[in-house]
Amino acid sequence: KTKGSGAIENMRVYDIAIIGAGPAGSVAAYAASRLGLDNIIIEKSFKGRDKYCGGGVSFGALEFLIRNVSKEILETADMYADGYVAISPKGRILCASLRDLAGILVRRNVFDKKLMEIAESSGSRLIEGTFIKSLKKENEAISLISSNGEEFKAEYVILATGMTDILSLQIGLPRFKIDQIGHCWGTESLFPTSNYFNLWYMNFGLYRPIFLIFGPIKQGYGWIFPKAGYVNIGIGTTLKESKNHSAVFNGLIAEAYRLKIFDKPYSFKVDRAWQIPFGNVPRDKTYSIEFKTLAVGDVAGFVHPVTGEGIYGAVVSGWIAANIIKDAIDRNSPERLELYEHAWKNSFGKDMFDYGKKLAKLLYSSQTILELGLRGLMEDEKAVDLLTRLLAHSEPDINRKMYEYMIKHLPALAVKSLKAREKVLYV
Repeated sequence: KTKGSGAIENMRVYDIAIIGAGPAGSVAAYAASRLGLDNIIIEKSFKGRDKYCGGGVSFGALEFLIRNVSKEILETADMYADGYVAISPKGRILCASLRDLAGILVRRNVFDKKLMEIAESSGSRLIEGTFIKSLKKENEAISLISSNGEEFKAEYVILATGMTDILSLQIGLPRFKIDQIGHCWGTESLFPTSNYFNLWYMNFGLYRPIFLIFGPIKQGYGWIFPKAGYVNIGIGTTLKESKNHSAVFNGLIAEAYRLKIFDKPYSFKVDRAWQIPFGNVPRDKTYSIEFKTLAVGDVAGFVHPVTGEGIYGAVVSGWIAANIIKDAIDRNSPERLELYEHAWKNSFGKDMFDYGKKLAKLLYSSQTILELGLRGLMEDEKAVDLLTRLLAHSEPDINRKMYEYMIKHLPALAVKSLKAREKVLYV
């Protein structure tokens, strides 16, 4: 762990430089070390820095990390979610158990720090407090120039810099369009979570549910994620629809009181926000042969078009990127970077984006369609099972299965929506 470098770094050329030590960057670094590649992670902030998001790690993302990285990631679990409560725009309630597909709820400063430490323990070098402002080609290497004038050299680069990245444009990747940018805002506040387990069980049949509240905005949803001694409350939507932040947030809180998620007044206020890729994702291109660079995680746009979940795409893309670069180095062929897009599309992209965007278009086309869609789903046990598996990211083709089931059974779901109950429990 280092802050600053000096002339010594100018003499050393790493196999890979990873810019950004979030989940995508840390997993890429860990994978690179396991592949025998000399690598460095350069993080503009420090261990323990926070990033605002719900902090839900899906079953699929958790299983990937346990299987490929380390069981130590379980140490970051603030709480296990035993199910979810989805509320339609007009207040119909679906309560469903996650059964054996439970994910974990984490505080991002703890989760991200642990992944950084795992990467370091594998042999990666972490440099903190260093902002890379530009990349330039220099013979066979790529030079990374920091805002302080420090210079690092690597044969290949992985961009894990998030949505606010500037380097991607410097190396010729296409700019994010307006319909590819999302925004989330809310808070993570102290909260007596354990006092609410019995109340939630009485009202929703679940002790530790996550709450997904549709209706505050047209595309996206509001969430309430309980954690140990904290609660994360937020709204996520497209950048185009991101407005009236306090009013929309207060409307979400009012709905939480109406639904008896909370039974006492709390002074929750918006105190953080973050831009994410959302909507018509991913980015149109995720690699540069010229600058020998691959983009992973948020900077590549790897966020689910319906749920806004990004940790799965981050950790899997980081792993894939390291393996693609290993192949390029072994073959002494930067042109092999072209295989990156094929690899991530084959792994998760086709299902998440081709079918995920179809699902988003189907559900988010209007509030009326969203209401009828959720009503129809909640009265169909098979559809609820598919929704549960989609939220858990339990299998590689779950978005296709969900979409095809909805299209095939659309008339039946429409009829069921007309007879939907106020509350349905699958617990």
